[in-house]
Amino acid sequence: MKSLLIALLLLSTPANASTAIWFKSPTWSVVGNTESKFCLGLFAYGNGTDISVIRDNDGWSMMIGGVVAAPGTQYDVAMATDTGSAGVLRGSAIKSGVVVFKSLDASTLKALVMSKVINIQGIGAYDLTGSAEAIKQVLSCYKAMNGVDA
Repeated sequence: MKSLLIALLLLSTPANASTAIWFKSPTWSVVGNTESKFCLGLFAYGNGTDISVIRDNDGWSMMIGGVVAAPGTQYDVAMATDTGSAGVLRGSAIKSGVVVFKSLDASTLKALVMSKVINIQGIGAYDLTGSAEAIKQVLSCYKAMNGVDA
């Protein structure tokens, strides 16, 4: 949870000595934090909404910002993608307007990589164009930050 809170701080403040842009595409930015040793891929939609895929020592997570969510609200919601993948996401609103789905399993991560659109019940539908390369770069960033082959 600590690294997710740092991710929120990172998204709302200018880059500093402990953060660095690892990769940038027209849709995604991948940022690494050398102090907390996590990396995240961010797709900012320009309307105040964003989606982040995060790799830290706890595994993979997804954070969605700019949504209607009250702090502490728990989510156990269906998700589906344009490729036919479906599953359940479990998470919580860690602050007003920000929902985090922690401990993504391999099938959910694969769905994020393979899909162009994800629909999360009661939260929204999100364009994932470029997610395959972004997630690959998040993993490369994480490996470099931590000197591991995870």
